[in-house]
Amino acid sequence: MADTHKTVGDLHLATVVINVQDMHRAVDFWTAALGYVRREEVWDPAFMMLDDRVDEWPYPDGADFVVMRDPDGNEFCVIDHPEL
Repeated sequence: MADTHKTVGDLHLATVVINVQDMHRAVDFWTAALGYVRREEVWDPAFMMLDDRVDEWPYPDGADFVVMRDPDGNEFCVIDHPEL
């Protein structure tokens, strides 16, 4: 019998799209939870992009991490895990 077990790999994210019913409530929640800010100045009730506020971090070339801040200003890193 062949081995049908498959190894689960790492999750690599580029963009997360969330479908919501109440844009204001969702934006309020995610900006508070992640410390992100709205990218667009004009409010669009159908679409909103949120940006990380930690763009001034001195990333080295080829960085495998992203620095984020929580709503209290604490910094943390999301680190890429190389494929094995």
